[in-house]
Amino acid sequence: MRLYLSKNQDRHQSLIETLDAYGIAYELVDFEKLKKEDLLEWMRLSPDCFDFLTPTCLIYKRRDNLPFSRFLDIIWDNRARSLRLPLIVDKGQVYPDVTLEDLRSFLPRERKEKERRALKTFLSV
Repeated sequence: MRLYLSKNQDRHQSLIETLDAYGIAYELVDFEKLKKEDLLEWMRLSPDCFDFLTPTCLIYKRRDNLPFSRFLDIIWDNRARSLRLPLIVDKGQVYPDVTLEDLRSFLPRERKEKERRALKTFLSV
């Protein structure tokens, strides 16, 4: 799993702490170390690149006369405002705008079952 961070320190600190608490292995990519190749990879993996772009980018969706390279440059030049970060790439899937609640979906099934049993036991007391 690769976690691409936004500039929002508070938000991604809580994500990192939660991943560590769950024991989920990840690779961090800080916003400043984001590469244009990363953006290209997301576009390759995603069925619709507008899933990981902010709504302000929708103005480009129907522009037939905009070359792909120019579109890519526009997104890259405005990446702080154009990308829905933090974003996770895992097993060939792109998960934009990740929240703490979203992280549970990356837990191994055994861990989820164990937590469910513990909660059930706690509630039955």
